[in-house]
Amino acid sequence: MMLRLENVTVRRQDRLLLDGISLSLPAGAFTVIVGPNGAGKSTLLRVAAGLIRPERGTVRIDGQSPDTMPSMRLARSRAMLTQDHAIEARFTVQDVAAMGVVAPSSGRARLRRMVEVCLTETGLRGYEGRDVTTLSGGERQRAHLARVLVQLRWQGPRTLLLLDEPVSAQDIAHQMRVLSLAKAHAARGGACLAVLHDLNLAAACADRIVVLDRGRLHIEGTPAQILTQDMLSDVFSLEFSRPGIHRETMRPYILPHDLVSSPIVQAPKGTLPCISQ
Repeated sequence: MMLRLENVTVRRQDRLLLDGISLSLPAGAFTVIVGPNGAGKSTLLRVAAGLIRPERGTVRIDGQSPDTMPSMRLARSRAMLTQDHAIEARFTVQDVAAMGVVAPSSGRARLRRMVEVCLTETGLRGYEGRDVTTLSGGERQRAHLARVLVQLRWQGPRTLLLLDEPVSAQDIAHQMRVLSLAKAHAARGGACLAVLHDLNLAAACADRIVVLDRGRLHIEGTPAQILTQDMLSDVFSLEFSRPGIHRETMRPYILPHDLVSSPIVQAPKGTLPCISQ
């Protein structure tokens, strides 16, 4: 088992952020965490990365606790793309992508090749010399994704990739690119745990989905098991979201709004009309 959390509880001051979470993530799996704002998704990811020590419970990465692993060993086992990746210093995109690896002189040519591959895969070929502070939010996010991928690939395929809202700043084409890279990492024998807010993206790409609600594990399973009207009503208070099944992939999807059952509101004269089904 690549990642295993047992009865993890995290409290910050008087607030219970995670309450008895148990979760297993095998090699080869792409698992997505979803849930309402404040459900504990990012906290769970940081616990899995060894960045937060739980008040109770245990965390194991390939059988070892992050607390007992030397920092370099931990860095060789997992890498995390956080939501906040601001850089004030004027590094080039190529420099940022190489930051996750301390390469000996004999390995610098290999590192350059790996950086080139990962920048190409993330859609940043030709940006190598650009100042990272001049990039758009989505481009900067992908530069840091390239850094994370270089860090893991330097060590080999059996590593843990942790992604916190990796497509939050991406257009739809780059959303597909980023999630395809995450799935490919798992397919090569690693594992990926990602936080997503878009339930349709989660259903389209995940092997398994974990639903958090108020710091607790509400349910976990395949997309077809998870994306139901009962879950949408219980966790997100969506009463009329109409889950459906995609005919080609047989994966579920939703119309994420209650407008389908709401009365039509007349638009003021001179504005765009409302669209109803």
